Amino acid sequence: MEELLPVSEGRDKVGIDAEELDSLRNLLFQRELDRIAWLESQVARYPTTEAVARALPEALKMSAERSGRLKEALAQPVESALQRSVAENPQPLVDVLFPILGPMIRKAVRSALEGMLQGLNQAADHSLNPVFRFQAWRSGVPFAEYVVLRTLVYRVEQFFLLEREASLVIRHASRDPESQDPDMVAGMLSALGQATRQFAVDSFRVQETESLEVFQIGELQVHMLMGRQAILAAVVRGTLPQEVKVTMAEFLESVEFRYAYQLDNFQGDSEPFEPLTPEMNQLLIQECLPTSSRPSRGAFLILGLGSLALLLILGFHLLTEYQWNLFIKNLERRPGILVTRTETPWRARLGFPPLYRERQVYGIKDHLAEDPVALSEDLGPLQPKVAFFWEPYQSDHPLILRRRALSLLQAPKTVKVSLDDKGTLKAAGFASADWMTRARLQATMIPGVEAYDDSELQDIEPINRIRKKLAPPNSVELILNDGVLLALGKAPHSWLVNSQKASEGISEISSFDATGVIDLDLERYQILIKSLGARSIYFTAGTSSPIGDVSTTVADTSRDWTKLLREAKTLGKTPKLQVTGQSDKLGTKEQNQKLSLERAAKIRDFLTTQGVKADEMTLEAVQSPTEDPRLRRVIFFVSD
Repeated sequence: MEELLPVSEGRDKVGIDAEELDSLRNLLFQRELDRIAWLESQVARYPTTEAVARALPEALKMSAERSGRLKEALAQPVESALQRSVAENPQPLVDVLFPILGPMIRKAVRSALEGMLQGLNQAADHSLNPVFRFQAWRSGVPFAEYVVLRTLVYRVEQFFLLEREASLVIRHASRDPESQDPDMVAGMLSALGQATRQFAVDSFRVQETESLEVFQIGELQVHMLMGRQAILAAVVRGTLPQEVKVTMAEFLESVEFRYAYQLDNFQGDSEPFEPLTPEMNQLLIQECLPTSSRPSRGAFLILGLGSLALLLILGFHLLTEYQWNLFIKNLERRPGILVTRTETPWRARLGFPPLYRERQVYGIKDHLAEDPVALSEDLGPLQPKVAFFWEPYQSDHPLILRRRALSLLQAPKTVKVSLDDKGTLKAAGFASADWMTRARLQATMIPGVEAYDDSELQDIEPINRIRKKLAPPNSVELILNDGVLLALGKAPHSWLVNSQKASEGISEISSFDATGVIDLDLERYQILIKSLGARSIYFTAGTSSPIGDVSTTVADTSRDWTKLLREAKTLGKTPKLQVTGQSDKLGTKEQNQKLSLERAAKIRDFLTTQGVKADEMTLEAVQSPTEDPRLRRVIFFVSD
């Protein structure tokens, strides 16, 4: 009812009507009035928007200076709101951040490129310097690092951000990821700085409030900037320029401004200062001696050597390609080889070079053709490995056919085999009789061979060559002993004559002895002579009349004489048939002489009728010393 007091005050003014009106209002709207009164009390507990806007900045500042609970309370909703806003529409955040981050990114990229180009220029200027290489090798330092050290003006090696009172390490940045423990190094730097400052106070009467900015440790300088709450220590190689010192001072001031509360309440936890690491890494800068705008002698030398190497590689490539093409043309000209295609794949292997070319040749090849592997050895040791892939076939080239004949016939080295355009296989030289016989059977069975000619082929055994040249009959055996050819057996007279002449042209024969050979023609000649000499025609005493029928004897004599003339012709003789008439002792000598001649003439006339020519016969008269009737006859003799 306290909320209605103003209404009661109004009632005293308006009289009874107002009181009644209040009563009526209470009756009708008591619940609603109570609700409105409660809402007014709740609204009175909270300030207005204008009041909150005026008090919020001061509240944030007071919370940051005291407990920081407001910041922690606002962190999560603000972070969630930002994440939601970026996820739904990131463009406004990009528009806000790009003017800040864009120049920083461009600057970082430009600095990285400049550092890389500077390193390349230094390496190009000094890579061929033998003094640098020797000194780098002697000192055990990598050559690139040694070049940087020799051309270095300054380089910031490490940064330490220390809490001033306790010299605790807040953040540390170093070029060497394997550097010493930063807490230990920071303690040593702090102790060394304090000792040196105390020495300066005692020796040179300076004020203790004055700070020591620089002190030397070997090749390194330590620059220490003292701030109100922090110390920035930079370990520098070389001489640090003034503008870098200014940059360091600005960085220290920025840190103390941005992290004043954290520095005031620093208890050893460096996590709130983690965002400073990228900024400190950017301060690890260096400067080297500028490279000359004109290319150095080393650059010219490198360019010249590179051009020379390029020309050598190009020349070697052209030379190897020329040799390879020449090899393929030479290979295609070889009989029995047909190249269909070539390939040059790249292969990988363990060794040097890791990639190499392998030549591959595809085609067809007769197994009797030349070995392409032996031909590829002429390419030289710098040529890549050559792999051949052949399909077998039989070539009809004359050279391959000749090799095939030699392979199939297994011709000895003493035999020369050739093949003409007509397919005639010719064999010349010396070979055994067995091989010659086998070759005659096999030669025409070889593909591509139409005929076989071994007329110029001789038996490798001298006696066989002699037999072939002399062609003795089967009844004659030839024996060669120390150049003396001995003939045994029977042979026609013509062979004896011809073999005697033929033996004179045979180098293996020094003399020919045919005395052991019976002359068959001479033997028959002598038999005929004996047959004629054994034949007699008898006469009656004192007359020229034959006793009995003598026609058979005359015919036989004529026949034998004809045979004898034929044999005589073979023997080269011109015989005469001597018809001899005989008489006994009875009668006078003149009578017996005349009677003998008459008897011989009588038989001659009979022979003439049988075909014996008169000029082939001679007449003789013989008187016997006895009276034996068997001597009254005509007998025959043959004279050469």
